[in-house]
Parts: sequence; C-alpha cells; structure tokens
Amino acid sequence: MDKLRVTGNGPLRGAVRAMIERGIARGEFRAMDSVQATYAVFAPLSFMVLWRHSIGRANLAPIPLDPDAFLALQAELLVRGFSVSSPS
Repeated sequence: MDKLRVTGNGPLRGAVRAMIERGIARGEFRAMDSVQATYAVFAPLSFMVLWRHSIGRANLAPIPLDPDAFLALQAELLVRGFSVSSPS
C-alpha cells in the first residue's frame, strides 16, 4: 500500500487531503480542489463545536439540532458530492 503524504495545516488535515487526492487519482472521487474539499470535510465538525459551545448552549436556535442526524446527513452529502457518479 502506498504511503499517505501528510502535509497541510496539521497531520489530520494533511492526511484527509492526501486521501482525497488519492481517491481522485484512482478515479474513485470526481476531480475537485483537494484543499477546498478538505475544508468541506472539516466544516460540519467545526459547526458542531460552535453549536455545542455557543448557539446550542445559549438556546439561541429556533429549531433544535440533532447532532447524530446532522452528521449522518453531512456524511451522505460528502459521499454523494465526492463520488464520480452519485450512489442512489
């Protein structure tokens, strides 16, 4: 197995970017900007931190957030968005 090239803003971000680039190179993911795609992977997690420690804690949201449902939907959106042909 080839070794992941780990670069970027920290080892985890670099590893995710390398996985995205490898998926693109193998034809498993559609062509895309791997830097922006990496941000797309981490954005829902950043949102959850913001939600948990500010918006949700202060009860400022008009609609309650179900973290499990939110993250499941985000995972599905990423899989469909990265796929060469969207799974049905």
